[in-house]
Amino acid sequence: MNNIDINTRTVFTACEVADLMKVSVSHVYESLRRGDLPCVKMGRRRVIPARPILRMMGLDEVATPAYGEIGGA
Repeated sequence: MNNIDINTRTVFTACEVADLMKVSVSHVYESLRRGDLPCVKMGRRRVIPARPILRMMGLDEVATPAYGEIGGA
């Protein structure tokens, strides 16, 4: 799944975050349960905002769309 375009994404799935961070998906879900990673619940689904994740990884200078924008800047 290494074809994630981080420049246009406002949210990631747990699988995408696991791939970006090079950890297991179960580790991502455990981090979500502990509150170590931010998430937004959408029904039964959880998505992870891109900006905080990219900031954690030191990739915050990468251009990502602002919240509320569709399709980026």
